[in-house]
Amino acid sequence: MQGLDAQAVLRISTALAGEIVPVRLVETLLRTALENAGAESGTLALFRHEAWQVRAQARVLDGAVVLTQEGMSFDAGTLPVSIVQAVARSQQHIVVDDARESASLAQDDYIRRRRPRSILCVPLMRQAMLVGVLYLENNLASHVFTPAKAEVLEVIASQAAFALENARLYEELVDQNQQRAQAEEQLRSTLAELERATRLKAMGELVASIVHEVGQPIAAVDTSASAALRWLDRSPPDIGEAREMLTHISRSALRARTIIQGLRAKARNAEPQFAAFDLGEALREAAALVAGALDTMGVTLEMKGLDTPLAVHGDRVQLQQVAVNLLMNAAESMASLAPGPRPLSMACAQGDGHVRIVVEDAGPGIGPEAAQHLLKPLFTTKPNGMGMGLAICKSILDAHGGTLELRPREPTGMRAVFSLPRPAPGHR
Repeated sequence: MQGLDAQAVLRISTALAGEIVPVRLVETLLRTALENAGAESGTLALFRHEAWQVRAQARVLDGAVVLTQEGMSFDAGTLPVSIVQAVARSQQHIVVDDARESASLAQDDYIRRRRPRSILCVPLMRQAMLVGVLYLENNLASHVFTPAKAEVLEVIASQAAFALENARLYEELVDQNQQRAQAEEQLRSTLAELERATRLKAMGELVASIVHEVGQPIAAVDTSASAALRWLDRSPPDIGEAREMLTHISRSALRARTIIQGLRAKARNAEPQFAAFDLGEALREAAALVAGALDTMGVTLEMKGLDTPLAVHGDRVQLQQVAVNLLMNAAESMASLAPGPRPLSMACAQGDGHVRIVVEDAGPGIGPEAAQHLLKPLFTTKPNGMGMGLAICKSILDAHGGTLELRPREPTGMRAVFSLPRPAPGHR
């Protein structure tokens, strides 16, 4: 018997230690307790936050253990409250050989109604802390729960207390991680909305500036044109006055163009500051700036030909902005792909007095109709896009005497190619 009990303890302890998910742990505990104690039914009650809660019940029906883990009340309709409270106070197990003949239990509502025979109630202790109780009963026979079985169940209860606490901590950790993930997702969404709102605000300010600043010269053009027509409609036409109005129109148009150029420079934040630098080094720095974002999106970046010195003359920061925009556009285009590799490459080639940088992705690509408009301001294929990134890239490259081309890549994806002129020999 002792050998069998030792084997039972080892088997159940191993089973309990192997479970971390609370639902499966509770099922393993009640099922093995009923099977090894010879009980007909069992109840697990936990003591948490200074209150009792019935975690689960199990019954043997037609030779099979049926488990219920739905919410049940801790009252006389579920288990003998007096026995559970006595075990909780003493922190010692209680064995009742025949509850029907026990005078001390005659007043318990559960005992009077259910009339169980054999009862075993074991405390679940984690160190000196009460975790709960395991209540077992058998209604068919008395003296079912022998001292040896009670001792085995007490050892099992000790193991179960630790396992239940670990499972509780695991459950709390999972819940915290879920809450953190939800908070992070909400934060990302909020930041995205904030970024969009900021860009819209900036765009709105730019539009407001254009309307305010350009409105006056345009109004002057309209007034001068109307006046010129009136002078020409006279008989005879007053050519001198009409000429003067046309001169006013020309000056107003020039003023409007100057205002627009100034606003465009302001939107770009800075005028190009040209200097000689190593483009390969600058592009490696740009790739490092977006490495975290690419990793988050599951994108793998491969760089080719950037270790060889690539001397160019231009604004280092703005050309890095071009590279960052193209890399992020390519990475975002692969967001809708099924889970799997998301390759992205940035390669460099030299020749014919130019440096060519090629950025390729494996996204779904876009149709030829949309491809014609990609470099136009305010045109976008993204749900939340502003349509300014590629337009800004083109304006930067134009200022550097370079070019930007976008075309489909076979079998899927897009290829962005921008080129820059190499400085003449001896140019510093």
